[in-house]
Order: sequence, then structure tokens, then C-alpha cells
Amino acid sequence: MNKPQESVCFQKAIALIDEENQLDPRQEILEQGSFGFEYLYSDHVTRWMYRITDNPGESLLLAARAIHIRRWEKPRNTFPMDRKGYRQWRRTLALFHADITKDILRQTGYGEQTITEVTDLITKKHFPKHPDSQILEDALTLVFLETQLSDFIQKTDHDKVIGVIQKTWKKMSDQAHTLAMDIAYDPNTKTILTEALNKE
Repeated sequence: MNKPQESVCFQKAIALIDEENQLDPRQEILEQGSFGFEYLYSDHVTRWMYRITDNPGESLLLAARAIHIRRWEKPRNTFPMDRKGYRQWRRTLALFHADITKDILRQTGYGEQTITEVTDLITKKHFPKHPDSQILEDALTLVFLETQLSDFIQKTDHDKVIGVIQKTWKKMSDQAHTLAMDIAYDPNTKTILTEALNKE
């Protein structure tokens, strides 16, 4: 009997999700070829998920791959550039990702129970009460710290950076905190991360 993540439905759904994310116009050239930014992002999320738990469930893995599906189609600058606009953008994105994923899961033979589980994870409906929602959030925050924090620091006001790190840290589990401290940050990023955590 196949493991859940090796089921035919799962393989088809992952292939379609990855195909969508490979269409990202932001391409990164690696030794293996050219990859869409959101494809690589979902790969990072999945990689961290396996660091957090040895046996992530099928719904969790599907949500990890689809969490930012086709995100480039709704850029931040199409919403008001204030706090209210940011929140509106994030809510719109979550529903956008969930709707696309729902269509793919139905197309590949999934039932409504799994579809609901996956879309609830994508929209963070039960965060942080549901264990899988915490695992997904931990993976997302670890990707941010590992791959995006350094650039964020370069482009953002220092006080805002400190605030974002502190808010991010509060959403993470103790296990994710431990994993985060093992990331190989550049010296400047490490200094600012330490500053933010010491101010909590």
C-alpha cells in the first residue's frame, strides 16, 4: 500500500501545483536549470517541514506546496500601501491561493474532506490551535528567516525590522526557535536578530 504522500492523487496534484508555480516570471537560475521563485519557495517550505516533523500528512504537504501558488498575479502594490491595505492584500491572497488549490484538488480526485483540510491550512483558519497549522507556520517563518531576512534588513527601516522579527518569533513554536538559531546567518543579520530577541 502506498504511503499517503505517494498516492496517485497526491502525485498529480503536486505536479499541477509545481507547474503553476514554475510559471512565475521571476526566475532563478541554478545548476539544475531555471526555476520560478514561488516554485523554489514551496520547495523550501517543504524542506523545513521535514525538519520539523518526520511524517507530515498529505494535507499538510499539499498546503506547503500551494501556500503561495501564483502569488505574483496579485502584487502588493495593487492594494493601498498602508497597514489596512496590507491586511486586505493578505486576506485576498489567502483566498486566492485556496481557490486555485481547491480546483486542482478536485481535478485530481480529492474528496471534500481533504480539500477542506488543505484550504483551511492555507487560509490559517485554525492557527494556532490545530497542530498542522503550527507546523506550517513554523516552516513559513523558518523560510523567511533563512532566505529573506537578510534582504529585508537591507531594504527596511531598522525599527520596523526589529518589530517584524519579534512578531515572527512569537508565532513560532519552541522547536522552530531552536531550528532558527541553527541557521547560518550572515554577521549583520545575526546581530540584528539577536538585538530583536534581546528586546522582547
